[in-house]
Amino acid sequence: MTATGQTRPVSDPESEIAAVTVGGGILLTQAFALFPGLFPCLLLLLPFVLPLIVLAPLVAIPYGLWKLGSSVLRLLAPADRGYVARSHDPAVR
Repeated sequence: MTATGQTRPVSDPESEIAAVTVGGGILLTQAFALFPGLFPCLLLLLPFVLPLIVLAPLVAIPYGLWKLGSSVLRLLAPADRGYVARSHDPAVR
């Protein structure tokens, strides 16, 4: 047998996504069977969790950009012009 006659299976992203989705559905179905009140509980929690999932990126993206900008400005600022917090206590010698 030669090496040219053997072929490798091609990785298909769509089939991997489908496999993860089906596996997650099977896992949830088994969890609902083990815990009979889990499905209604998750349905009742959905209105509370869904706004957090939708609003989290709206808060996280501007906050991340703010932190990125402040860290870049801190790195670009000269060391002798940096901000030093002054205390109101007398100097210790």
